[in-house]
Amino acid sequence: NVPIDFQQLQDDNQHPPSKLQSSVYKNFFKTFLNPQAIRTNLQNTQLDVEWMPISQLRPETLQKARDILVQLKTDIEQKE
Repeated sequence: NVPIDFQQLQDDNQHPPSKLQSSVYKNFFKTFLNPQAIRTNLQNTQLDVEWMPISQLRPETLQKARDILVQLKTDIEQKE
């Protein structure tokens, strides 16, 4: 399992300052990792969480998503 601690991600004191130069990217990632935004977007899309429970995602799928995010981070850092 790949646990995500949204509270820690939101706490600016828990991690170094962003190295992203663009405020657009900074805002995108803050929104992307915002638990309230995730809940709101799920409600707006009217997804039936009972039909597609997120808790049943396979660990391999979550790891693949994490790998994609790590690659995205690397690509962004190379462009700086």
